[in-house]
Amino acid sequence: MLTHSGKELGTVITQYDPTNHILSFLIADDGIGVQASLSENEKYKHISEPEALKICIKDTITDGKEWDSVFSLRPC
Repeated sequence: MLTHSGKELGTVITQYDPTNHILSFLIADDGIGVQASLSENEKYKHISEPEALKICIKDTITDGKEWDSVFSLRPC
């Protein structure tokens, strides 16, 4: 979040379901957004917001900053 959002703070919310042994969490910030962050990489300069949201969950997608995986988002 700190690398890609342009913000110093964010929010993490967790919930544990003991019946099903599932830990869920939400990580959020009010930073520059997925599309704006990805567009900092020349490869994704002209990507649309819907397309950015669609591809950001892939491991190989990056804005070219510190990490190889831009958002580390995973669908449930």
